[in-house]
Amino acid sequence: MHHLVCHQQQTSRNLLSRLAQYRHVWRRGRCSSADALPRQGPLSQTRMNPLNIQMLSRNLQEQIFRGAVVDYREEDVERSMKHLQRHELWGCETSLLPDVELCLPRMYGANIDEHFRILAQKQSLPYLEEASRLNRAELPPMPGEWAWELGWTRYGPGGERRRVDFPEEKALVFDVEVCMAEGHCPTLAVAVSHTAWYSWCSKRLIEERYTWSSQLTLADFIPLETPANSTRPPEGQWIERLVIGHNVSFDRAHIKEQYLLKGSRMRFLDTMSMHMAISGLTGYQRSLWMASKKGKRRGLQEVKEHIKRASRRKEGPSIGSWDWVDISSINNLADVHALYVGGHPLEKEARDIFVKGSMSDVRESFQVRAEIMLPHAHITYKAEA
Repeated sequence: MHHLVCHQQQTSRNLLSRLAQYRHVWRRGRCSSADALPRQGPLSQTRMNPLNIQMLSRNLQEQIFRGAVVDYREEDVERSMKHLQRHELWGCETSLLPDVELCLPRMYGANIDEHFRILAQKQSLPYLEEASRLNRAELPPMPGEWAWELGWTRYGPGGERRRVDFPEEKALVFDVEVCMAEGHCPTLAVAVSHTAWYSWCSKRLIEERYTWSSQLTLADFIPLETPANSTRPPEGQWIERLVIGHNVSFDRAHIKEQYLLKGSRMRFLDTMSMHMAISGLTGYQRSLWMASKKGKRRGLQEVKEHIKRASRRKEGPSIGSWDWVDISSINNLADVHALYVGGHPLEKEARDIFVKGSMSDVRESFQVRAEIMLPHAHITYKAEA
């Protein structure tokens, strides 16, 4: 123990001695690592700060930060030393990592922040352009009748319809329904672009069998980029595509190309995530919001108590105590639509047949169920817009 204490004291003295050598630089107001630290040799890449902590190697630092000089203020260094001493870390020895000499790709912009911003903009630009085009478009009229056909059917703006391998446009609003009593296979889907509506019917919906296998294959999923019996796009070229949906991860799980190891350049925009980031609720707020909407006595009392506590706080944004109830909502599509779009309320019970009913129930009311899905896709588009 005595030997360890002596060793730490000697290390501390050495470090303090080194810091003392830097004081004349700090007193000028600046201290660069290049000037203050002893060089490790003409080819050394090792850089240390005044606390003897290893920094990014010289080669990488010059490429990433364009040779920017590191400034150390004396008060900052002393405060850091006291912090390390308080946690019994000052004077502890650390091992040096090997020097790194690596030629990095060319950076965009003037600094590392601009580099990643420009890179993100370049990668997302095709999808942003398609989302903007869809947002500006006037959606085509909804079809009056759905086609009882396997696979995809396209409904043109003039009422014409034809079978297609998959939707032709690059940006779609997409909605999938699954008959839960029959497993996890997609049952029915609709999509809308700036030029046409689409519907998709599964084989399990069209063909009546006594039983179906519970093991799903690629043929059971919905193609959005490739023909039904293929895993390659037309002409062998994958293109940027955008799919918009509410809780779109559910819809994505039923798309065929998402299970291919390589290929798809399709990306997804989730209106539920956008809502949560803008006007979402915490768990406690959700309870208060639902209580205030349903008028439950106990819930309303909790709302009043919450408002009293909130009104006593002086910090925070100047927003009325009740206002948050009216400018937010829970995450389901019906309430999100009511918040941002308003108008005719969305029927929630109509979709229960996919949760509680059988495939026979869906077949018997096919046109009704399909017509219900049309407004859902339209409403998702309105919420995204």
